Amino acid sequence: MIGKVWAIMIASSFFCAVINNKMNELGNAILEGTDQAINIILMTSGAIIFWSGIMKIAQDSGFTGAISKLLFPILRVLFPNCAKKWNILNPICINFVSNIMGLSNAATPSGIKAMQEMKKENLLKTNAAVFLIMNMSCIQIAPTFLVALRKSFGSNTPYEILPKMWATSIVFLLTGILLIKIFKNEKIDKIA
Repeated sequence: MIGKVWAIMIASSFFCAVINNKMNELGNAILEGTDQAINIILMTSGAIIFWSGIMKIAQDSGFTGAISKLLFPILRVLFPNCAKKWNILNPICINFVSNIMGLSNAATPSGIKAMQEMKKENLLKTNAAVFLIMNMSCIQIAPTFLVALRKSFGSNTPYEILPKMWATSIVFLLTGILLIKIFKNEKIDKIA
């Protein structure tokens, strides 16, 4: 689906450039955009690599397991039918901790693993909506990618957005979970 959206956007951009005689501008925009993309990747990759390594060390040392045990009572309420299924709760915890640390790239594999385990246990339909809301609105203590991006673009105070991000994430997370619990047996389960 995403591929089709991109194809439509590219085709419509090309079509508009031809009609408006702006092919030079389109070519320049393509070259500048790719140059900027490479620069952003280079500027932020150090922070991402560092924090992904820290997350791997945390997993291997058992730190994420300790945090998982602290999160267990909350997860038992959010995922009541997974309460005794560590094969599901462990990747959910790792995903949650990775997101809290602002490592969405490191969170993706554990999120996929959690969804696969839910599907194996035939629990995906009842848990997908809560898991997706948790994933999308996760409270990030240190959004490493965003801070690295702000710093690379010259921000003198790259951390000043943190309190606003925390408040927004908390409100979004609680609102999303509340709505899912209210409409649990309605159309939300059918979406999953």
